[in-house]
Amino acid sequence: MYLVAREVFKVEGSSKWCSATICAVGISACAFGVGLYFWRRRWVKVGVLTKIFLHPLKSGKAVEAQYVECNPRGPSMGSLVDRGFMVVNSVCDAIDLRGKHPSIVLVELTHGESGQWKLSAPGMEECVFEEPSENMSGSSYRLLDIHVTGLDCGDEPANWISSYLGGTLRLVKHFNGDKPRRPPRPKYCKIYPETVGDACVPLFADVTPYMLTTEPSMKDLNIKLPFGMEIDHRSFRPSFVVDGPDLSAWEEDCWTGKLRIGEVVFTYNKPCVRCIGTKVKPDSGTLYEDHEPLKTLKTFRQHDKARTIIRRSVGDSPLFGMHYSLVSGGMVREGDSVWVQGRGPITDQGLARREWWQFW
Repeated sequence: MYLVAREVFKVEGSSKWCSATICAVGISACAFGVGLYFWRRRWVKVGVLTKIFLHPLKSGKAVEAQYVECNPRGPSMGSLVDRGFMVVNSVCDAIDLRGKHPSIVLVELTHGESGQWKLSAPGMEECVFEEPSENMSGSSYRLLDIHVTGLDCGDEPANWISSYLGGTLRLVKHFNGDKPRRPPRPKYCKIYPETVGDACVPLFADVTPYMLTTEPSMKDLNIKLPFGMEIDHRSFRPSFVVDGPDLSAWEEDCWTGKLRIGEVVFTYNKPCVRCIGTKVKPDSGTLYEDHEPLKTLKTFRQHDKARTIIRRSVGDSPLFGMHYSLVSGGMVREGDSVWVQGRGPITDQGLARREWWQFW
């Protein structure tokens, strides 16, 4: 009887010990999960906003601003709205720096008095024209793989822009307001279904309303470029440039959660794939030699070939910059602190899922 009781005690004691162990492990796991949740949601300062750019005319001359109002479709400064105008050809295709008219980068679009707009470019008399009426019915134009709706600005700016760039061209203005007038880019919705959708539709920009680059990454690229060559952020046409004493080159690759500039909050959409438009010099409208800076970028800034879904869509196009859309709007200014929340690399399948061990 004694031996039987002792064995029963051993079994019951072992069972109780196992239950206590499992309970302790469960509590620890829950505590770890809760801690990890709040750890991932903390805001970490990464630098300050050092430059702000607006591009009122798609592919036209950049305007450097000290502040902008951040709206769902892009930044604005008074009547100047980012990519609020674009140029189209005779078959209603939008033109940009990738085409036959690289000197469009020298065309400056400004807003004057009484709702008038002004076009200017080297060697040309200024062209002043009236803003098209919002009561007009818009027309459809092809922008890469989608169609967008816009208002034709009339014959006077059309003749001016045709004379300067060559060909038969028209100037088109986007409708006012934040109502989307186009779908998101289908191929990026397919690659990044979790982060690219209706919420990140811009005006006439290619992909999203906002794009960010950093000073350390630009410096690193310039170090790698051929001797004697140096470029600046205007070649990549960002909305924002960030710098900081502890900021490393290409650190922005991991800013794949929320981004805050001052009190304005953005959310990550995708990394920016660079095209041949970056080969155009912003001060002359001519091309950099030997296919730079794309040639150098392709040596170290391509998507890994294991990311088959992405590579099938973008090929060997290199990366520079990060795309974002707006969560909560407001004013941002030069010198504003920049914070990120939820950092981590993108998985190989390009679906923007971030693993817990990749956060820090």
